[in-house]
Amino acid sequence: MSSATVLSPNDRAVLGALFDPEASLDTSHTTTNQQNTTRSSSTDISDELTAAEQKAIRPLNTSNPSQNDVVAAITQLTALITANPSYASAYNNRAQAYRLLSGSDTDQSAIHNILTDLDKAISLSTPTSQLSPATPDDVRVLASAHTHRGYLLLRASTSPSFLSLLLSLDVPLLGNEKTPSQVEELASADFAIAGRYGNKTARDLAVKTNPYAKLCGQIVREALQREITTYYEGNGTAEYSCQGATQ
Repeated sequence: MSSATVLSPNDRAVLGALFDPEASLDTSHTTTNQQNTTRSSSTDISDELTAAEQKAIRPLNTSNPSQNDVVAAITQLTALITANPSYASAYNNRAQAYRLLSGSDTDQSAIHNILTDLDKAISLSTPTSQLSPATPDDVRVLASAHTHRGYLLLRASTSPSFLSLLLSLDVPLLGNEKTPSQVEELASADFAIAGRYGNKTARDLAVKTNPYAKLCGQIVREALQREITTYYEGNGTAEYSCQGATQ
């Protein structure tokens, strides 16, 4: 048997939440109990797909799944996707399995596969309009996929080498020229969407990466410094405020 995949604590935490998204879901988005017609019009078929999907990813719900288990899961999920190309959840879970398989930010092929699957999962699950309700399945996929993509973008915003890799993949989301701060804003947008679909972890990350919140923090720090300086000079106190710092 091959050795277990080694992931950083952050990767394990993020992927653990992704494979069990309901653990961090607090859904307030409008949903409908009806199945998404682009995926399946039969509840029986949907139940069958869900059972097959759960069987494929169950061995991955451990702290260190073996590469054999990860490869087997990818193979089974690929078979599901081939037979059911509109089944968004399988793309989402395959992206997470690819991440487990690579365990690295330097595997160009794996990162390409991950982003391609996440984009497909998001495209299939996103309601056609803001007024359209999402199914519970779509909500789970969107919360998970946007969180995963946001995590990759956030990683790129702090790693020049990883950002360079993403740019070399010609990812449509990035375009041709993106600065680290712009990529962080894209990550924040993904986290905000995931938060709106109920992922509490993503909601917290959206606030922390919000450019307005960061600007507010800088303004407050500068104001506090001025207040301290003014206090010691004996010239009274300074006033400061900041609005619009939350998503």
